[in-house]
Parts: sequence; structure tokens; C-alpha cells
Amino acid sequence: MCEWLKSREYDYDDTDGLYKPMCMEKDTDDFIRFSKQIMKGVFKKFKKKNKQYASNRVLDNVKEQTQRRVGEEYSVDDVFHTIFMLKDKHEMTLLRKGLDAGDVEDRITDCIVYDLMALYLLHEFYEA
Repeated sequence: MCEWLKSREYDYDDTDGLYKPMCMEKDTDDFIRFSKQIMKGVFKKFKKKNKQYASNRVLDNVKEQTQRRVGEEYSVDDVFHTIFMLKDKHEMTLLRKGLDAGDVEDRITDCIVYDLMALYLLHEFYEA
């Protein structure tokens, strides 16, 4: 279980012999609290990985990958395509294996990061 979720107590369902948390959503506020908790972990993971892969500019690594893929003259759409290609490897594993993928929470977190990067690219595009 992701570190940032361990602080939350869950009821567990063992009807099929597997101990898994039952859905505890009670209302919209509960979902918002859960989402805020998740996003703290997403940001922490992003900071750690960004140090490994990129410079101080968040999109540099994706833009370099885009340049290698399509050449020196690339468009914003090309960068979007690169982001979603990177995200796709996680989604395909989740679609094929579901919970048997083993690192489901990490993969979903990575998908969130790629979506945020795409939104940031869009923001960068409109600000230019």
C-alpha cells in the first residue's frame, strides 16, 4: 500500500480469502480528503523522480524524447503524443493484468503525473 494511504484505517473484506479494503467513501467531502492525501504522495513521488530524469524544467525530458522521436521540428501535439505514449505503458499493463499487475498504486500514480504534465503543457502552450 502507498505510504500516504497507510495513515487511513479501512475495513477489510475477506469473503474471497483475500484481505482487501472495502470502499469507504461516505460523501463528497470524504473523496476530497482522500484526493488531497493522494496528491501529496503524487507530488512527493514526482519530485523524487523529476530529480532522476529531468532538469529543473518539468517538461524538458518529455520534449527531448519528442525530439528524438520526430526530429528537431516538433509541435505541441507531438509532445502530447509522447506524454500519452509514456502513460500508455502503465494503462496497458493495468488493462491486461488488473490487480495482478502487482504495482497498481504506483502505476495509477504515474498516470496521474502524466496527466498533470499534459495539463501543464497545455498551460505552457496557452501562456506563450
